[in-house]
Amino acid sequence: MSENTQDTYAAPDTRYFQTQEEFNKAVGKDFIKHANQTTQKKQRFLVCLSHGQSPAGAYKNISDYYHKIKNPKNIYYTFLNSPLKSQEGLKGIFDAEAFLNSLLEKGVITKEQILGYHINEDQAEEESTALINEHVGNFLKENNKSGFDYVFLASNPKGRIGGIERNSKAFDSKEIFALVMLNKDPEITVTPHFLLQSKRIAFLATKSDKRRPLAWLYSTTGKPNESPSFIRYIDNVKERMTVFVDDKALTWPVIEVKRETPYGVSNIVIDLANPYKENAKEKLPVVLLIHGFLGLNSFDGLLTSIPSTKYIAAAMHYGSIPSDLPVDEYSAHVARNINAVVEYFGSKGHPVYIFDHSMGNIYFLMIDKNIEQYPSVKKYLRGRIGANPFFGEEAKHALLGFMDNVIIPSMSFSSNIVEKSVLVTLRRIIPLDSKTGVRRRGIDLSKRLIGQESNTSNNVWQSVKERIVYLMTNMDSLPHLNRIPIEKALNKVPSKIFAIQSHSALQESRAFDQQVGLNNMPKFNIPILILKSERDGVAKFVPRLYEGKGIEVRDITDKKETDLFREHLYHMVHPQQTAKIIDEFVVNTESKRDKN
Repeated sequence: MSENTQDTYAAPDTRYFQTQEEFNKAVGKDFIKHANQTTQKKQRFLVCLSHGQSPAGAYKNISDYYHKIKNPKNIYYTFLNSPLKSQEGLKGIFDAEAFLNSLLEKGVITKEQILGYHINEDQAEEESTALINEHVGNFLKENNKSGFDYVFLASNPKGRIGGIERNSKAFDSKEIFALVMLNKDPEITVTPHFLLQSKRIAFLATKSDKRRPLAWLYSTTGKPNESPSFIRYIDNVKERMTVFVDDKALTWPVIEVKRETPYGVSNIVIDLANPYKENAKEKLPVVLLIHGFLGLNSFDGLLTSIPSTKYIAAAMHYGSIPSDLPVDEYSAHVARNINAVVEYFGSKGHPVYIFDHSMGNIYFLMIDKNIEQYPSVKKYLRGRIGANPFFGEEAKHALLGFMDNVIIPSMSFSSNIVEKSVLVTLRRIIPLDSKTGVRRRGIDLSKRLIGQESNTSNNVWQSVKERIVYLMTNMDSLPHLNRIPIEKALNKVPSKIFAIQSHSALQESRAFDQQVGLNNMPKFNIPILILKSERDGVAKFVPRLYEGKGIEVRDITDKKETDLFREHLYHMVHPQQTAKIIDEFVVNTESKRDKN
């Protein structure tokens, strides 16, 4: 993270839970703890309840353990917003209304403890807004409070909190509640200004469709006048706000494409920014994001930043490997999986654009060289952006960068005396070897690793994975949010998979050593944009391969950058700039097609 970002960025306390039960218990304990801290002092405790499904489990837990609150008569409630149409009539859901009804039935609260209960629903919205402002305002004044004591917040998939949309007019108000229009319907909502006066906020993230608003919340580029990122701008955010995250909220909505192969079925998972609507009337262009190293999802920032009103952002994983797949056919297997995903979207009427990173360049060069073997790419692909492309003939540069940034820093001499000594010695030898010699070393080494699953190699691999997690979760765009899903994904990856990927890619790369330009993309008028950094610590650019008609090379080198691994992960460090580059490329390409 850059120094400027470190000086200004602040993230809330984040707690992650593998099960919904653990999640609900943690929220319940947090609420009861803070309620008792205030009510034991014989002070009143004002709670703001969010409607909808996200807090339901927590509300049920609190209701079940309400007897642990010392002075329940001192707890008062109000609502974050007037119930939206999507929040009304939820059957079988223990929502805010069901929660309060349960407390009333138990006799642990009275109606007088629900601020605004007396407001007539038949009154005009303007009148109701004025009344609730007056009622809550008087309560605050009488109890010497500046805001809520405890707030339950959640976001819908579009980033709306209560009645506060991404760019709500409620940001202009300094009142407690404001009247806003949602889908042409008037709604009353607490204002962002007043929410930031809260003593404590519990932000609840459940379900896979919450990953995108979570990313907005944590993004270093999130704005104080945009939902949900505005909440992070509360003073002392680490102490006053906790984000409770369940396991499902850290997964994107997905599509799974199955491809039959001679060796069995390959299951290809595709992460989406929003659930895919197959029957949507407008067939938006699909931006197919293809990972580099290990097929890890380094695209959270892009899934967040690419405008969903214009595009379907889809991050493709490489797909499962049938057990009988020959090692040397791995790269061709991935390339055919790419073709299958292009077929999936293209056959449904979507223009398809590819954005591939690093190792993805090997697969794209294979597709270009033998395009007749990839008919769906030939038929549906509209354009390709290659970010920081890896070239096998530059394996020497890549290996040095990877050793300096990842492998050697990951290992301590005390834990891996022999292994680290060997690697340090190898590091000294590599600069003296030729490019082809280093690639040959890489092929031989990866071949040995494929047949080796010793405890020693696994220990080294575990250290390397920990280093990768550290590097990838300190890339500015989404700190604190990326670590858990990346860590989970890496933990599932054995060293054998890394070795297979490296071995196959290096083998295939030999076919491009003498190649100049592309073979088929210019022939079929598929434009290419390459993003390259002259200071990339992993992927050294080879100009001759990207010379010719319809190919543009854009230099994204940051001369001031000292961390050259960050240069390789430009799209992670600068997701908004990358999203803008993608948008401009697609718009220009579509415009030219329309003219033709």
